[in-house]
Amino acid sequence: MCNCDNASFDVDAFGRVFYPNLGQFRVEMVDTDNNWIGTFGRYGNQDDKAAGSDIPMAWPTYLAVSDKYVYVSDTINLRIVRVKLDYQAHATVESK
Repeated sequence: MCNCDNASFDVDAFGRVFYPNLGQFRVEMVDTDNNWIGTFGRYGNQDDKAAGSDIPMAWPTYLAVSDKYVYVSDTINLRIVRVKLDYQAHATVESK
């Protein structure tokens, strides 16, 4: 009998995909063209102090994205982690 956990991903209103990387204990993000946006998370438990954007997780499996937060099921630590999203704007200019 296998007690295997599956992972789930979610897509935000802008089409960005958020998905758990169980082997590296983090959440990864890509845009609609599969361009890398970034990650958050590292191995740890709820007793670890988060340093910067490194949020300790032990087995992120399921997640859901709202307009302000990402909710991650941290299976080994038996908790839901709420991460506030922060957005940055950028502009592209032509160089001559």
